[in-house]
Amino acid sequence: MSTQTKAPKAKTKAPVKSAETPKIENLQNAQIIQRKPVDLIPWEGNPRTHSDKQIVALMASIKELGFRVPIITNEEGVVLAGHGRLEAAKRLELTEVPTITATGLTKTQQRAYVLADNKISQMSAWDKDLLLNEIEILLDEEFHVETTGFSTAEIDIMIDSAAAPEDTDQENLQPEDIAEEMIVAKLDDVWRLDDHRIFCGNSTHVASYGALMKDGELAQMCITDPPYNVPVNGHVCGSGRRSTRNSRWQAAR
Repeated sequence: MSTQTKAPKAKTKAPVKSAETPKIENLQNAQIIQRKPVDLIPWEGNPRTHSDKQIVALMASIKELGFRVPIITNEEGVVLAGHGRLEAAKRLELTEVPTITATGLTKTQQRAYVLADNKISQMSAWDKDLLLNEIEILLDEEFHVETTGFSTAEIDIMIDSAAAPEDTDQENLQPEDIAEEMIVAKLDDVWRLDDHRIFCGNSTHVASYGALMKDGELAQMCITDPPYNVPVNGHVCGSGRRSTRNSRWQAAR
């Protein structure tokens, strides 16, 4: 008896779906609408806080450079991005601010956008050499550098760090690294400046104040620098070879 072997049926492949290009909504054709700051509603529960220092920096930037980045809102006028700029505008008493309405976002997407707008920007970093170069260009042009958000101390530290030798370990200092300056003050010296006196001593010792003050005399102000192991590198600056080119800062030194 003969037997026949049936050939296996060829498996049919499922049709391959072509990858669909995700639809990305952009704001290229979005209309910028001028709106009153009081009409905009901050996002309820916005976890991002804005310090007074930041708001003041934003105010200075807006006054110098203008309101260049619109505030992003949803269709109901709730702010998704730009809470700090909105607060700065209110303090500047601006009557109108530029806004863009983000349409087509679900409530969940709006909540995610509020977080992403703040968090993702924090993931970038500074190229220190390029940053210093840009700062020095602004200083040479005598531009109001504080409108960039960088403080005088931050800029001084950048400049001093760039000029400082890589090895700052006191034990590795060479004689040529130490400035040859005549020492004119020593411990327990009292310096008189018209009606003022400066005492060279330890501010944690009661005897230091007795040496500085006359009997029964009270000071209107006491400025001390206690030796509490405060680090110096990265915290103290003052070469001022570049930042003092801006005459507006000289009084602060």
